[in-house]
Amino acid sequence: MLYRNQHLSYFIKLVLVFFTLSSDLTAKTIRFDPSLSEFLLKNALSLQYQMKAKKGLGYKSLVSQIQKYGCGAELLSTPSLLEKIESYEFHKNFLTLLDQCSKNSYSEYEYNEELNKLLEKKEAYLVIAGESLKSPMSYFGHSLIVFLDKDDFYFSPVISILAPTEGLSAIEQIGKGGFSFIKAEMNVIPLHQIIDFYSDKESRDLRFLKLSSNTFDRQKLVDYFNNKLTDQLVYNFFTKNCSTYLYQALDHSCSCFTEASTIITPVKLEKTVLENHKGTVSFSIDSLFNKFNASYEKLTIDEKSLTKKIFLDELSQFPENSTEAGRAAVLASKMSFKTYATPNDAYEKVIKTYGMDHLLLETLPVGSIFEEKELDGLSISSIKGVFSEGSMKIRVSAVDFDLFEQRTKHFVSSKLSAGAFEFSTKNDDTSLESIDLLNIRAITPLNFVTKKPSWSLRIGGERNSNNHFQGILSGGLGASISVRGLVFFALPSFEYTSNFDLPIYSGILFNSEQLSAKYETRNLESHKVSLYRRENNYFGYEYSFLSDDKNAEKHSFTLSYYF
Repeated sequence: MLYRNQHLSYFIKLVLVFFTLSSDLTAKTIRFDPSLSEFLLKNALSLQYQMKAKKGLGYKSLVSQIQKYGCGAELLSTPSLLEKIESYEFHKNFLTLLDQCSKNSYSEYEYNEELNKLLEKKEAYLVIAGESLKSPMSYFGHSLIVFLDKDDFYFSPVISILAPTEGLSAIEQIGKGGFSFIKAEMNVIPLHQIIDFYSDKESRDLRFLKLSSNTFDRQKLVDYFNNKLTDQLVYNFFTKNCSTYLYQALDHSCSCFTEASTIITPVKLEKTVLENHKGTVSFSIDSLFNKFNASYEKLTIDEKSLTKKIFLDELSQFPENSTEAGRAAVLASKMSFKTYATPNDAYEKVIKTYGMDHLLLETLPVGSIFEEKELDGLSISSIKGVFSEGSMKIRVSAVDFDLFEQRTKHFVSSKLSAGAFEFSTKNDDTSLESIDLLNIRAITPLNFVTKKPSWSLRIGGERNSNNHFQGILSGGLGASISVRGLVFFALPSFEYTSNFDLPIYSGILFNSEQLSAKYETRNLESHKVSLYRRENNYFGYEYSFLSDDKNAEKHSFTLSYYF
């Protein structure tokens, strides 16, 4: 009997060991480094302000983080952290105190966590980083998933799938990422790094769309990413990009999407989510570029002058009562440092005087339902009919993204067209008028802090004045300025067709919700005036008057359908 009991006991232990090992093997882990040290160093002055006030999302996030090390909130009231000290000194003191009270040394902390445990009890949001013309990977934006922790906002885990492109030129990115595959990675990174990179460094807006549990099964969403941890991921800009993976993940969690198209962009993904969940609640974090321009535009002429003097440190003493000019100077200083990597000499002085109370969020951004005009940017393909005396043209564009044709407020005038074909019909004859394989124009107004030049690039073909179809390669580099809502630009360019030419394109742009207008000229010889109105997110129309270099005049009317 004793012998049998010993065998039974041994058998039970083996079973327990087996299930323990099985559980360990199936519990997939991923590296998640909250990068507390980086957060402390980059936001030292603002954190000091919130720590003194014992409120704000930065303060709440720090409380949550130090509790994970076994420290209490009282650490944040330590006098040596609240004194007026340099950012590096604050960072050093904080980590020293953290090591003294924590159960595990900060420097020895393990960052591998089970994905299920890391994401539990957090709300899922789709995050869309706005478009950027800096690199081919960013032309159509970027999409991510954040599992938002309201008590630990800045350290909320964000899932990102992308291809590392360090060391690859723009041409290599287009070649390998556009016509082949690049090895991809799935990473989990803290939200503060996403805000720092996209909103501040790249100056791209971030839109957060709540994935309601009524539509999207949160656990199925987590399971999808869990399964991807052991997969070999590949990346292609068009057919296997960040949005392709997230489209599959969201469809897995709701089984409500239609069959995926070959090419899925972030805006396509965003539009699909909105279509499948009416009344989606969203909030935005504006880019640093937009924050500065919105703040600067509201100032009087004298306040703008003061902002510039504060930024350039031309005053012996900063006036503490100039709140609005000071805050604009803070945003200018931060943009110079973050976006252009050229900190101004008075950076810390400016922030200490005017900016510690608003560089980190005080409360969670207020969510709201999408406005109809915000949908303008989600339709990136178009069909346009151009009607003029005796002829008609039809232009079909796979990609037609033009901020001039959107009703929301923008401080730049970006245009991206790709895969566009224009046909004309006259006297029962139909001919191909033009092709745009790629047509980009980025107009960015300059001021005392903004340093981005305006530029253009076109690769395609068009019919010339002799009715011969010819290839075209053109590019331009110039500048623009903004004066009371009017954007003036000039782009000295080169054009290579059957001939080589060096034209100068220039013009004036005005954009508003009700009516937009632009004047464009080539070498001050041909002139075009256009009035445009976006009726809704599907339709727009435009009247144009053209006077060419031979003084021939032409009127046309364009009806646009976006999808």
